[in-house]
Amino acid sequence: MNIYQEIRKIVNEADGVLIGASNGLSIAEGYNLFADDSWFQKNMGDFRSRYGIHCIIQGMAFPYLSQEKNRYISAGLLKRNVCRMSLHKL
Repeated sequence: MNIYQEIRKIVNEADGVLIGASNGLSIAEGYNLFADDSWFQKNMGDFRSRYGIHCIIQGMAFPYLSQEKNRYISAGLLKRNVCRMSLHKL
């Protein structure tokens, strides 16, 4: 059995598969986690002007003064469909 057959067997026998991906999937959806581009300025401009953040990654790592403000940016990202998760398999 070669490595690909072995991987296929493992995947086929698994209850589920969790795929972690970086910037490529977000760019495919139309936004770049690392860019202060037109998408960020249009959709996250309020965070940009309020906190001086210039990309989604910077916003998620920003040292907010309170958990409430941290939840504020997370809620804003969810509202704008940046953080999407399908739980139908969990």
